[in-house]
Amino acid sequence: MPHIYGLDETAIEFASAANGIAADVAAKHAAEVDAQAIFPTASITALAERGFLGLCVAPDFGGKGRGHARLPPWSKNSQTSAPRRR
Repeated sequence: MPHIYGLDETAIEFASAANGIAADVAAKHAAEVDAQAIFPTASITALAERGFLGLCVAPDFGGKGRGHARLPPWSKNSQTSAPRRR
């Protein structure tokens, strides 16, 4: 059965990894990062280690090649449905 949001297996794995990073790393440092207005080094490092910083970079350049065209349909709609500023 297809994923409810049209995600393929790789996207599901990335979503699961992102949830883990959010819970295990980002949440633990969020209060300090916000209170001290500091760069979230631990969170960005965790994202980089799991390949998130190269998601939209072409494989020829060391990325995962999962650019905008590979996003699920609901995410494309959310990007275009936001009101524009004048």
